[in-house]
Amino acid sequence: MTGFAPSMKKDGNILVITYWDFNEAHIQANVLPNLKILSTCIAPDAVIYLFCFNKRKITGPERVKLEQQLASFRIRLLFFDYTHFGIRMILRYGWLLPYLCLQVFRKRVSHLYAWCTTAGAIGYMVSVITRKPLILESYEPHAEAMVENGYWHKGHYAYRILSFFEKKQAQRAAYVIAANSGMKSYVRERYKYSIPDAIFFSKPAMVDLNAFYPDEQLRQEIRNKLGFRASDVVCLYAGKFGGIYLKEEIFDFLKAAADHWGRRLKILLLTAHTKEEVLQLAARAEVPGDHFTILFVNHQEVPGYMRAGDFALCPVKPVPTKRYCTPVKDGEYWATGLPVLITPDISDDSGIIASTQTGAVLTGFSRKEYDNAILELDQLLHQSRVLLTTRIRELAETHRNYSIAGRIYRAIYSPAK
Repeated sequence: MTGFAPSMKKDGNILVITYWDFNEAHIQANVLPNLKILSTCIAPDAVIYLFCFNKRKITGPERVKLEQQLASFRIRLLFFDYTHFGIRMILRYGWLLPYLCLQVFRKRVSHLYAWCTTAGAIGYMVSVITRKPLILESYEPHAEAMVENGYWHKGHYAYRILSFFEKKQAQRAAYVIAANSGMKSYVRERYKYSIPDAIFFSKPAMVDLNAFYPDEQLRQEIRNKLGFRASDVVCLYAGKFGGIYLKEEIFDFLKAAADHWGRRLKILLLTAHTKEEVLQLAARAEVPGDHFTILFVNHQEVPGYMRAGDFALCPVKPVPTKRYCTPVKDGEYWATGLPVLITPDISDDSGIIASTQTGAVLTGFSRKEYDNAILELDQLLHQSRVLLTTRIRELAETHRNYSIAGRIYRAIYSPAK
C-alpha cells in the first residue's frame, strides 16, 4: 500500500476510529471540525461514521439530538464503552475487532481514518482484516511519550505493543497526516522505515478562527464579570496540571509573577481541577489564593473567557517527543491574540514564538529563568494592545487555519494523474 499516492474514492463511506469520548475536547475541538471539512471533499451522498470510546453511555434523545446536529455533514455516530489501554482493553478486542469489521461491511465503508496512534493500532488491525485502505490522522509518538512522562517503562507490555503498532500502521498507511513535519524523520530514525513523500502530509491542530478571536468589547464585558480591573494583568491557563503538563514548576512561575506584578496579577484557570487541588499547589509555592479565579466551563464558553487574558500558559513538559506534537491550546491562544509562555521544543510553536517575539520560551525552572520570562512578557504587555493582538492573531491565520486541512483532503481525494 505504500510507495505511491492512491486517490481515495470520493463516493465511498468512511469509518473514522478514535480513542476518545465523544464529549472530550479532542473530538469537539479537533476531530469534528476536520470531519466537517472532509465532508465537503467527498461525494455528497458519502457518509462519515465516527467511532468513539465513551466513558458515559449516550442513548435515546441525547444521541438523536447529536446526530441531528451532524446530519448536514453526513456524520453518524458509533459508540463503544471505554476501558483504559491494558489487559482488559486487549481482551475486549476479542469483540471490538469483529464489531468494527462488521461495521465496515454493513456500512459499505471504502476506507478507514485512525486518529492518533492508539486508535491507529485498532485501525491497522481492521485494515488488515478487511483489506480496506488506512489513513492515519494526527500521527505522533505515543508509546515513547508515555515513557518520558513516567506512565510506562520500556519493559512495559503496553509500551512494547504500541511501539510495534506505531511502526506497522505507518508501513500500512495509504496516507499519513502527521501532527508535525518532523514525524517523517522520527519514524525513519526510530522504526527504520521511510514514509514515502507522496503519501506524507503534516497538519497541526487547527483552530476555529470564527470562534476564537480578539474583541475588545467582549473582553471588557468578561473582565467586568470576573471582577478584573483595567490595570490587572491576567494570566490565563486552559488545561490541567500533571501528566504531560508541568505541575509544581508552573506554580513556582506564578509565585515569581505574583512577586513581579503584586496585587495586579490575576490568574484565570479554565480547568477540571477542584479549587482545593489548585489552592494546595498554590500554598506549596506560597502564591496567595486570592490571586486565582478557577472555572470549569464547556468548550463553547472557552473563547469568551480566553478574551479576558493578557497572556497565556502552555506548560507542556519539554520531553523529546513533544517536538512532534501539536498543542491545540496554542492555536486558540494565538487566534485570541494572546502572548504565550511556552517550554522549549514544543512542536514548531516554541520556535515560532521565539522568532516572532510573541511570548516567552521558558528555558529552565529556576527563579532566574522565571524572572527573565516575566520581563519578556511584561515588555510585550507595554506595547500597543491592538497591534500586539493583531500580530499574534496572524500566527493562527498562518499556522492553524482550517484551510490547511482542506488542501490536504482535496489532495487525497483528487483523481490520480
